[in-house]
Amino acid sequence: MKRIFPIAIVLTLVGCTSTPEVTKQDAIESVQIDTAVCSLYSPTLYGEEFLQSDFFDAWKYEKGVGREINIDKAMALYKKSVDKRKYANLASLHNDYILLQRKNLTYTEAAFDSGWVFSYIRSGEKDDFGKLTEEEARWLAVHSLCGEPTEQYAVGLLNINGDFFKRDVNTGVYFLTLAAKQGHYRAQTALGLALAERGETQAAIDWLTLAKKNGSPNLEGMIQFLENTK
Repeated sequence: MKRIFPIAIVLTLVGCTSTPEVTKQDAIESVQIDTAVCSLYSPTLYGEEFLQSDFFDAWKYEKGVGREINIDKAMALYKKSVDKRKYANLASLHNDYILLQRKNLTYTEAAFDSGWVFSYIRSGEKDDFGKLTEEEARWLAVHSLCGEPTEQYAVGLLNINGDFFKRDVNTGVYFLTLAAKQGHYRAQTALGLALAERGETQAAIDWLTLAKKNGSPNLEGMIQFLENTK
């Protein structure tokens, strides 16, 4: 499977002075990055095909880059990107975020609306959205460092699972924490589960309880299990 370089190298390339170190959850602070990188129009980062894609057009509507924000147009273009299987991993991530956190749908309603089973950022052979491309991985890496919770969530999961990026659980937890602290619902669930795996029981309970409050399904059993192991 083709892989991009580890996220630690990406941190250096785009302007960070050091790899983030994970100590205690409540002590994590955002990494610093040259804000010029966050404009993301450089052809040295993305090719012309990417910059002319439905995904990039949708993202500009979602964020109001060079135009008025129009969430409905953004969603239509994200769905078009998925249907065409062109940068579909990125498009489905952003569409899912809009459905859950801007349209205020439940997890079940969001899945029904999109028609997708949530996998979205896996790079495996059986992924319906196709392998994660190097441009998609580069986008995720740079945007995660620019403070975007959707991309921080994705980079966190990819590092924890060792998909495309080199497996690095500490870095994965770091980025999930950044996203979770910004209120990303799925990141809160993923972070709670990751912390439970690491034996950080109370922190895991706290995040999973918040995720449950924000609509993440089927967490009662895990929370109760962790409560019983304290």
